[in-house]
Amino acid sequence: MPIKDTPLGLDQVTVIIVTYDSAHCIAALSEALATLPHVTVVDNASQDGTPVEVARLMPHASVIVNPVNLGFGAANNLGLDAVRTPYALLLNPDCLITPDNIAQLINTANEFPNAAVVAPQLLDGHGKPQINYGWPRFAWTSRGAGADAPVSVGNACAAAWLLRCTGQPWRFDTDFFLYYEDEDLCLRMLKARQEVVIEPRSTAVHVNRGSVRGASPWRTEWGRGFHHSRSKILFQRKHKGLQLAQQTRRLALMLGVVEVFLRLLLLRPYLIARSAGRFAGMWHAFSPSQAPAKKRPTLTIAVLALNEEAQIEACLRSAAFADQLLVVDAGSTDKTVALAQSLGAEVHVHPDWQGFAVQRNRLLQHTTGDWVFFLDADEVIPPDLAADILAAIAPDHDAVFHVTWLHVAFGQPLTLMRRGKGIPRLFPVRQVVQFEGVVHEGAKLKDPSIPHNTLNTRLLHHSRRTIHQSLLKVAQYAQLGAIKRIDRGQKGGMWRGFASGFTSFFRYYIVQRGILCGRAGFLLSLVVALESFFRYAAMTVDRDNLNTPASR
Repeated sequence: MPIKDTPLGLDQVTVIIVTYDSAHCIAALSEALATLPHVTVVDNASQDGTPVEVARLMPHASVIVNPVNLGFGAANNLGLDAVRTPYALLLNPDCLITPDNIAQLINTANEFPNAAVVAPQLLDGHGKPQINYGWPRFAWTSRGAGADAPVSVGNACAAAWLLRCTGQPWRFDTDFFLYYEDEDLCLRMLKARQEVVIEPRSTAVHVNRGSVRGASPWRTEWGRGFHHSRSKILFQRKHKGLQLAQQTRRLALMLGVVEVFLRLLLLRPYLIARSAGRFAGMWHAFSPSQAPAKKRPTLTIAVLALNEEAQIEACLRSAAFADQLLVVDAGSTDKTVALAQSLGAEVHVHPDWQGFAVQRNRLLQHTTGDWVFFLDADEVIPPDLAADILAAIAPDHDAVFHVTWLHVAFGQPLTLMRRGKGIPRLFPVRQVVQFEGVVHEGAKLKDPSIPHNTLNTRLLHHSRRTIHQSLLKVAQYAQLGAIKRIDRGQKGGMWRGFASGFTSFFRYYIVQRGILCGRAGFLLSLVVALESFFRYAAMTVDRDNLNTPASR
């Protein structure tokens, strides 16, 4: 659907929609947001084809697909990290708002410069006002929706929020998977003396419990009950103290047994599932007598780049689940840097190329995560591999994780090829001292004895796109490989090159089953063999010209 004429002021806001099994909501959203130029959809691993519906009905929207369900707050944080406008409108998939009502929110935000959030009055499907704002529960309770003019409140439901993106970068606490994350953030805003404003002249229609339409309604209700009760205990512990959270949890567990029993007698499946979920949420909630649960370690995905405009977008979009997306550019003259920045990457330019190891060490200098995954610009992380990476990182576990390639050569995935030798790519940052080597550089670790494991899912490697690009890569890596072997004191020669080339071809084409992959398998095996041959030939023929650093 093409973007219609944009009303004045709406180019100042980016709409962020977090989806989970929300395909049924996309058609209505596409119509309501047709005039909005900046829309970002963050999908939490939907199983109903939500991203496909977004691509079909909202082609102007940016889509971030998480390989796992990160929860409401964490997914919104990802969307907020990519915002480049003064405001962001957080919008539930089951919440519809007109451009005029969005414009009213922007006008009110300009009138209240100290407001971190401006929220509309929510209406149900029949036009009746919902209670979507109030004051902290431990201060006093809202008695209904009744504001007739803009007013500062204690909290507002994040089903529809206009969030100011200039100044302090407000983010949700990811300890709350679902529910109470908006109330927690509002309370932190109040403590920082920033206002939460309700604007009743702006309205949005909100269908309660309308965002998710999963395959199992019972499981959906169970999940709602689970997360609501768990988040309630986390909120109380954080803002009211351990003792009250403990008391609430004990009382809720006792009453929960009675509630589940009564629901069973009434034979109301949805209510039974919700009550059982509430009981489970209380049972698994943080116990104040225990040590606080450790947060998930943060992850940096780091990419080296030089003139990668043809492939950098696919690479970075596949890495959007990282806490920090980092690019070190070697002085690109194309659109690589601009594209990377537009996709939310942190970009640092170091044009004085001194080899791969030096560039990777520069990446390390800018890394803020607890773990780092090194990704090449011609690689793409499949969703299953993203899930493997997130599962691998742990607070108290040091290990190096290898990945294996699924080659994509000359436009064809070589799925019938055997897995090759794993490449170390995922490291705990605290263990990495530095990288060493001109090409195929290796990491020097503080503890060389830490275990090495291999991730299950293969990494997509688009290394050979065209014949011309492949031959350029042969020349580049032959030179770099020659330098590396001369530094080791190895000998070159034509016959050594011929033997190395033949061995490489046999390994790729026969042992790793390139022969089963048709033309693409043969060409990949051949260019690898040529690289091996010319590497040893260059050690003899070009020896005097290998002293200067090879360009990337």
